[in-house]
Amino acid sequence: MTERLDITAAELVADPSLIGDVTPDRIPVLLAQVTAAAAALAARMPAQNPNTEEGVPTAADRLLEAGEAKALTGMSVDFLRRSGAAKPWRVRVGRELRFSHQAIQDYIRRHAGRE
Repeated sequence: MTERLDITAAELVADPSLIGDVTPDRIPVLLAQVTAAAAALAARMPAQNPNTEEGVPTAADRLLEAGEAKALTGMSVDFLRRSGAAKPWRVRVGRELRFSHQAIQDYIRRHAGRE
């Protein structure tokens, strides 16, 4: 296995066996590119229920644990739990705090391309 600096996200999608060749410092960049592409694709999927309000969990929504939401957003668990910016994503289930996958995806879609 020889690590390469020039592997692109498109190459990884076409040939996942190249993952072992990616240098550790290149992983965050490629992960961001692949995640952005996945979010853009998810945004183009037909809505499960077009009559629901945006940001409100639907039957097709999946509630994420804090670690899953952190992996999806790249934001710290502390930020996700405490920040007002993440409040629309939070769903309390009894004493547990979960995060709406759909609401996070909607946020990513709305903010894609912004810097």
